[in-house]
Amino acid sequence: MVGLVWLLLLPPLFTGGDCTREFEAEASRDGPLLVARVPVANAVCRLYRDDEIRVQLQYDDRGRLGRAQADMNPYRSLPIQGHTIHWGR
Repeated sequence: MVGLVWLLLLPPLFTGGDCTREFEAEASRDGPLLVARVPVANAVCRLYRDDEIRVQLQYDDRGRLGRAQADMNPYRSLPIQGHTIHWGR
């Protein structure tokens, strides 16, 4: 049991600092990045499309909006025996 716990805890020790480098690269980008998830209010849309709308806003170092992106799944799919049924398409 102790050996299993050690095996679960060891992988981060072998990344060679990749986690820290990735964090520092993202933290040093020009201006803040705002990421939000807005819940979908309509129950039918939540069920057949997506339960949230993802919004990303990237600002430059002067506080001006440089990029805006909003995503929502267009529909849900149900694969059945080699065919796909698209709900709410």
